[in-house]
Amino acid sequence: MTKSFKPALANEEYGRLPEYAANRTKELAPMLQPYIEVTDNYGRLLSRVCLILGEHEPQSVQDSVVRDLMADIFDFLYESRLFIIKGQTLTAFPLAGC
Repeated sequence: MTKSFKPALANEEYGRLPEYAANRTKELAPMLQPYIEVTDNYGRLLSRVCLILGEHEPQSVQDSVVRDLMADIFDFLYESRLFIIKGQTLTAFPLAGC
């Protein structure tokens, strides 16, 4: 026996996506806390390094490139943290792995 498709039910379920996302976040948060702490620790470390390096002009092109890469890594870690908190680890992994 085939069930008939009811578009109204799909619309209703789509409207519940924020509720599902909130439940996922609540259930996964305790399991993901160690990963959040790691990104926070690296973020603090990179912030300190940025402050120290900010006191001195780059000495070469390579120095400028490394500083730029460091800033990119900070950005990726910061952005991946939000996806980790939301339980979207498949999205966070490519960001954090760059």
